[in-house]
This record gives sequence, structure tokens and C-alpha cells, in this order.
Amino acid sequence: FLFVRMPEEYKQQGTKIVFLPQAFGPIENDFTKKIVKVINEYSDLIFVREQVSYNYLKSLDIDLNKMKIYPDFTSLVYGIFPTKYEYIKDRICIIPNENMVEQGIISFEKYVKMLSEIIKICLKFNHKAYLLNHGGIGDEKIMIACKSHIGEDIELVTGLNALEVKGLIGSAYLCISSRFHGVASSLNSGVPCLATSWSHKYKLLFDDFKQQNCILDMNQQENYLNKIIFMLNGENNFSTRELLLKEKQYIVEKTKEMWTNIW
Repeated sequence: FLFVRMPEEYKQQGTKIVFLPQAFGPIENDFTKKIVKVINEYSDLIFVREQVSYNYLKSLDIDLNKMKIYPDFTSLVYGIFPTKYEYIKDRICIIPNENMVEQGIISFEKYVKMLSEIIKICLKFNHKAYLLNHGGIGDEKIMIACKSHIGEDIELVTGLNALEVKGLIGSAYLCISSRFHGVASSLNSGVPCLATSWSHKYKLLFDDFKQQNCILDMNQQENYLNKIIFMLNGENNFSTRELLLKEKQYIVEKTKEMWTNIW
């Protein structure tokens, strides 16, 4: 009810309504369709992050004149490195996400075991890792369970603001993230990244940066461990960084173009 009333009241006072780049869909239940109908009726511009989301909205007869495809817009936002964590620079940043469990992708126990295995393989190749809370209490619960499961000391980083989180991610050697914005911050910072996924938006974000095969198959231990080992290699890590920084230039230009369209 509030979602319907707010845009209606905004339009009555002449306010422009713009939806910044985000993922949409799948749009299957009736309530979601009603929300999309409201978005279509009252918005002036709808930016979607990729073609899949565009197609979802198009199937519901959204006004195509309002819709444009632009990448994640946080490429213009720079992080602030929290100096108290200077000692964990250049380590492996691991970011959990309770949605992996809540969306039924994997059980809590198997997820904790998987993250623990990732930490151990990093240590085996002489790379220390830490766990970063990019969500909330649910993610922190997973972090604590991982530390208990490993049975050895590992840094748990929590309580940072959004800019500090991005700044810390930007100092990592490799980011392994289950949070979408953890992936976005990593790629935009030129830090190689691998991810677990519960939505199409993860793969398509990697596609924006010309990154292939970066989604970890949570049911195939050999699959995800081999991908991690590959990215821990110094030469592979360096070449990936060069590619990310090159692709970011294009993302930045597209984002500036988006803001021009808005203003």
C-alpha cells in the first residue's frame, strides 16, 4: 500500500521518479506483478542492469521508452580503507550471504563446510583469508560458525560502513563473495573475484567485466577449489587485474552517460 501511495503522491507534486540500475525478475507472483505495474505507471525512467531483467519487464508490457540498460552504477563510488585493518591487506576476502541458505541453494551446514574448505585451500597455498560481514546478523552467524568449524584463528571483520567495506575489499588479493555488492565492489576495484550465486544477476555482472566461469559450483568441490587455486596464482591474478581495470573504464563511461540521461 505504501509503495503504491508514495509514487502517486510524488507524481502529483511533479516529482521525477527514476529507478537506478538494478536486477528485475523473475516476475511470477501476482503481488510482484502489481508492483511492476506501479513502477511502469509512475516512473519516468527505469534503468535495468542487464538484458535478462529487461526481458522480464518487457514480457509484462512495460513502456519500452522508459527502459534503458546500464551497468551497476557504483563504479563512481570510491571506498575508504579502514586503517585499523592495515595488517590484513593483500589477503583473501571471503564474504558470506545468508541468502544462499534462505533461497534453498545450500544448507547452512554445507555452506559453512564449503567456506571452511575455501579458507583451508587458501592457507595451503600460503594466502591468509578473513571473513567480511557485508550483510548483517545472519551473515555474521555464518562467519562465527566458520571460525568454529575451522578450529583455528581467523579474522572476522564486521561493523564497517559501506565505504569502509568497499575500501577493504579493494585492498584484497582475491575476493570470494556470496554478496552481489561484494562482487561489484571487487570488480570495480580491479580485484579478481569469484562468487557463489542465487540469482542471474551475478553471472551477468561478471559478463560486464568480461569475466567468464567465475561462479563457483557449490555442489562440486573440485570445481570451486580448482577455480580458486587458478586465481591464487600470481600470474593469473595479475592478468585478471589488468583486464578488470581496462573494462572498468567502459563501465565508468556508461555510468556517466546514465547520469546525463537522468539530469
